[in-house]
Amino acid sequence: MIKPKWGLITALAKAQQAMCPVPIRDSVLDEEHPMPKQPKTCRTPLSKARVLAAALVLADEAGLEGFSMRGLSQELGVVPMALYKHVGNKDELLDGMVDIVFSEIELP
Repeated sequence: MIKPKWGLITALAKAQQAMCPVPIRDSVLDEEHPMPKQPKTCRTPLSKARVLAAALVLADEAGLEGFSMRGLSQELGVVPMALYKHVGNKDELLDGMVDIVFSEIELP
């Protein structure tokens, strides 16, 4: 059982030691021992356009009553605060969605 507060840090340190038996601060990085490469992830970076497009799809499926920033973040696979780097608040997001919908309307 992990003890609160420091127990989690200890557990993480033990897990890191199991993966990397030589402490990072004691290891030497040179041509013979280059820094290990990070695994590549298949995440698509967020952008305002991607956030707005996903918001339109979600609002179309769930309706505006069921639309939330938390639901949008789950749909995009990010934490809710990540959305606020691209849109200031929910009102700005809704304004952007309206702009996209209006731009797609063809005038006679």
